Amino acid sequence: MRYWLASLLLTLATASGAQEQVDDPTFDVRVPEPQLARQAPKLLFDEAHFNVHRADKTYRAFVDLVRNDGARVSVNHARFTSKSLSSYRLLVIAGALGAALEDETQAKRPAFTPDEIKAVKQWVARGGGLLLLTDHEPVSSASADLAKAFGVSSSGLVVLDREHRFPNFYPTNVLATPQNGLLKTHPLSCGVQNVLIFGGQSLTLPEKAIVVGIGSSARTPDDPAKPTGNAQVGAFHFGRGRVVIAGDMGMLSAQRMVDKDQSNPWGMNVPGIDNRRLVLNVVRWLAHRPTGCERH
Repeated sequence: MRYWLASLLLTLATASGAQEQVDDPTFDVRVPEPQLARQAPKLLFDEAHFNVHRADKTYRAFVDLVRNDGARVSVNHARFTSKSLSSYRLLVIAGALGAALEDETQAKRPAFTPDEIKAVKQWVARGGGLLLLTDHEPVSSASADLAKAFGVSSSGLVVLDREHRFPNFYPTNVLATPQNGLLKTHPLSCGVQNVLIFGGQSLTLPEKAIVVGIGSSARTPDDPAKPTGNAQVGAFHFGRGRVVIAGDMGMLSAQRMVDKDQSNPWGMNVPGIDNRRLVLNVVRWLAHRPTGCERH
């Protein structure tokens, strides 16, 4: 278990070893009724910070889905500045690191400079929509300063919730539903009944910001104590803008976990879950477009 948790993130980005994650080209990214087409917000997908996920690889399904909903997606290859962000309405950061993933010690270093954090914070306050996707180490430490700028604490601790475990061969996969109390009422959960979390870290958020909370049985694999934090997904207003932050990156992707002769869905392509609808809700809410359950 300890070896698997330590090595999982490395296999997300490399094809070395027996286990790897690749994008799922069969995933249906069609959107019959696009909600962003009229507004056509410009979305910037970050790849300038040694990011674990790329727009044309493991986050291809996410990018294609939001494009089909009407967003205009561009890929970022430069440090954030007020000028570089000024023409965009949405910013997606998935798995930013301080160095290449192969060097975990250096990868834990802050991914963003103080000037970049200031620029992103001001951009959101003026009306931007930020989706910050974090995960366990080394992503947790690398993204911690940016999360902290918006009042969110990162634990770096993997969540293991046996009571709400999704039944497959990965022990850290958690199913959140309104019935089990982990999926809260929010525009992001409009039309959503089942959200699958693929491990990831726990976060500390204001109670009113929680979309997916931490279960009472949640623990860490190496420590019997409950993980520090109260949520794995949160959404909140910040000035005139909005922020969505997640402690797991896999949940908004559509990948295949390939392990020897096995190939299993990993992300919104798992049958019977509503993560696909969650992706659309997240981007629409960040773009100030209705999801159908606007009370927040």
